[in-house]
Amino acid sequence: MTNYTRHGLSVLFAFFFGCIGGFIVAVFGPLLFPASITGSSLGEDIVVFSIPVFSLAFGGCGSMICWKFTKRFADKEMDEANHSRMSTLELLGATWRVWRSRAGMFVLLMGLPTAALLLAALIINYVIAPHPESTPLREVWLGMSELQKVVVIVLFFGTFAVEYRAQAASAFATQEIQSERSVGILQALRSVRRKQLRLFWMVMLASMLTGPLGLIIVGPLLAFGTAPAFPVAILENMTAFAAIKRGNALAKGGYGRIALLVAMWLGLGIAGVVGLVSFLAMLQERFARPWFLRPVPLLGFWLIFLIPQWYMIALTLNYLDQRGREGKTASADHVQVPDWSSIRT
Repeated sequence: MTNYTRHGLSVLFAFFFGCIGGFIVAVFGPLLFPASITGSSLGEDIVVFSIPVFSLAFGGCGSMICWKFTKRFADKEMDEANHSRMSTLELLGATWRVWRSRAGMFVLLMGLPTAALLLAALIINYVIAPHPESTPLREVWLGMSELQKVVVIVLFFGTFAVEYRAQAASAFATQEIQSERSVGILQALRSVRRKQLRLFWMVMLASMLTGPLGLIIVGPLLAFGTAPAFPVAILENMTAFAAIKRGNALAKGGYGRIALLVAMWLGLGIAGVVGLVSFLAMLQERFARPWFLRPVPLLGFWLIFLIPQWYMIALTLNYLDQRGREGKTASADHVQVPDWSSIRT
């Protein structure tokens, strides 16, 4: 890992931890200073002043933790650099080349979760709980019966199931493309088994069950700890825990690259969601809600779904590189060295 990579990763972690610090103050500040709720300027000023202070403090801590953590793996990666076939920049370049070589197939793959999301929204809005367009979602949810809420939750998890299958199919397609074999959408989708998706569900449920802070802290930590295991679970057909063990063994000494990929995925994903919401708000303020702008949110989600797909392609290429190096190491270990002392001249 180069110093440029470590600096960039430290900046990303500083930004991420800074957002966590600001979020904590924004959520818990009014609880600590209840006078701000009643309109007192003192409580409001304290909360407003605390947000940048906590953001800077958390950002500095995140940057130092990242710098110190990556130091542990930098030397190991430098020792293995001569055996690696791809650097981090080469990995990102290979990711773009693989995606571009079959861009149509990859885009259509992520169109499946987009279509599932659209179908779920239509069923909820027009079948399960019909409501005027201007009704707040909270009122719609509170007005549902228990059975309606169960159906909505099932549809919610159904959209995740379609997305996870598309992600796994993208990993399989990446392996086939890298091996110079032909692959199509149906072939990639048929290759996915339910067993290979257990790791996706485990990470998602663990993040959701830990609450709002779990989505901000536990989720990224789980994403980092399990990132090497996703291609293993998909391409080697392993269970979740077996894939984690195998992935950690393959990624030994290469966690700096994994951390960079996770940070890029989370950063681009957050930036994409924030950008889409801001863009939709700007369109609504300027044009209200005309019919010709209704497909814009759907197209926005389609583009955002491409971000985790690029991440999965990068993880798959990294896995193939690690597996190739593992094969070379195993071949070298099996080379028999002749006993020259036993040879008589």
